[in-house]
Order: sequence, then C-alpha cells, then structure tokens
Amino acid sequence: MQQRPGNPLAGYALIACAAFFWAASANLAKAAFAGGWIPGMRPVDVLTLTQMRSTVSFVLLFPALLMLRGWKQIQLPRRAFISCLLLGAIGVAGSNYFYYYAITRTTVATAIVVQYMAPVYVLLIRVAMRQERFTRYRVAAVLSAVTGCALVVGIGSGAVFRGNMAGIVAAQAAAWAFTLSNIGGGKLTEKLDPLLVMLYSMLGAALLWLPVHTPAAWAAEHYDARQWMFMVAFGVVSMLLPYTLFFMALQRLDATRVIVTSCLEPVFAALLAWALLHESLKPLQAAGIGLVIFATVLLQIRGRAPAATLAEV
Repeated sequence: MQQRPGNPLAGYALIACAAFFWAASANLAKAAFAGGWIPGMRPVDVLTLTQMRSTVSFVLLFPALLMLRGWKQIQLPRRAFISCLLLGAIGVAGSNYFYYYAITRTTVATAIVVQYMAPVYVLLIRVAMRQERFTRYRVAAVLSAVTGCALVVGIGSGAVFRGNMAGIVAAQAAAWAFTLSNIGGGKLTEKLDPLLVMLYSMLGAALLWLPVHTPAAWAAEHYDARQWMFMVAFGVVSMLLPYTLFFMALQRLDATRVIVTSCLEPVFAALLAWALLHESLKPLQAAGIGLVIFATVLLQIRGRAPAATLAEV
C-alpha cells in the first residue's frame, strides 16, 4: 500500500474532529426541518439546506484562498478540476441530500444504521481495485465499527426503527455516495492540495443544485433573517469545517481508515445528547462506543505492522 505523507495520528485527529462537527450538525438539521431550532422559525426544506451548505462553503472559502494564495496558486489542471467537480456533485452533494432526505422519511437511527454500511463498501471496493489487501485486522475494524454504530444509535436498546422504503433507499444512496467521497477524495488528495479539492468539490455541489433550485426559488421561499443566518452558520459547522478536515485526513490516511474513524459521528452524537440533553446512555450504547473506538485504535496499531492476508489466518 502507498505510504501517505505526514503523521497518521494527525489524520485520525482530523477525521475525529470532522465527525464531531457532523454529529453536532445532524441534530441541528433535524430541528431545522421541523422548524424547532428557534421558536417561531418556519421549517427549512431539505433541498435548500443541502444546497446552502455547499454554496456557503464555496462562497466563503474561494475569496479566502484567492486573497492568501493568488489566482495562479488556486488553479488546477483541467482533468483534476473536473474530477473535483464530479466528486462534489456526486459524492458530497449526494451523501448530504440523501442522508437528510432519509431522516425526514424515517428515523435518525434507521438512516445512520443503513448509511454506515459505507465502511464495508469502501473496504470491498479498495480490495477489488487492489488498493489494499483483505486483512484480518481491517475486516475486524470495519465489522467492529459498523456493529458499534448500530449499537450506539439504539439497536437492542429500544430505539425506534421505521422501515419506510423511501427512507431506506435514500440512506443506502447516501452510503454509496459517502463511499465515493472517501475513495475519490483519497485518490485526489494523493496529488492535490486538500484545500483545493475541498474548494472545487463545493463548487461542483453548488453548481449541481443551481438549475434545480434557482436563486429565484430562494427568493420565493421568503426566508427571514434568522433562517438565513442559521443556514450560513450551518454551512460552516456542517460542511466548511468538517469537509476541510475530512480531505486533510484523506491526504494522511487511506480511505478505509478514514471511513472507519468517521463512525465516531454517532458516538459523538450520543455523547452530546448525554452530556447536554441529559439523555440516558444505555449499556449496549456504551458497548457500541467502545467498539467504534476499538476499531479506530486497531487500525492505528495494526497499520504500522506488516499486513497478514485472510489466506494466512
């Protein structure tokens, strides 16, 4: 496997921070869809919130990089530019939209359990593409992370699961889009600056939604100042910061390690609910947290040792 630059521990810290921001923003999104985040605030629809995340991220990041680096330093070769646009349009926009659509049609627990099959898909695809070997420790880490996510969101602890077909299909689409973000983002950050991958991925996501939901449509929704302020802040917390950290992590770690560590998202969501909302943390949820942490530690420890294939088991 190709050695990546930088300290791998920094990569784990980066994706863990990204997972924390995603966990915090998921609850904000659910409240925004229901209109319950600010008293008296009308609900924000899924498409608008998804579109505004990427648009806000690009609008804020582009002038900052232009001012700091200059135009020549933020240009990409045409092929790399198009690849970043496609990554944003299919991977980033797809995973965001389908996940948020899923939680409006089913429960958060159901959506997370289905979406977090993505580590399995990433491992299988990378093995099929000969980008890594099918090793015991990686299989154990992926299965521990997926099982841990399921326990954290409430399997076996009384969580409400609703088998709404549209919600399940949307969550499965989100899983595949997130898989693409990890594999495609990993390939791009091998050669490109993660900040530029982030910048043009956000542009691709923003351009995808522009003809679907035009500025005229924004105006017709008559959002008030509080809603616009919320959407800008939400774009920073849910996309600009975590996805920048995500792409920086992909420069330091392979896609399997990144997506397994991203399973800390439901862990952080459960811990935030326990610490801030005084929700109970059941024993099986605590066990799930332990499994996700174990998966991350296992990848770090075993990642330094020679890999053993399943054939050697």
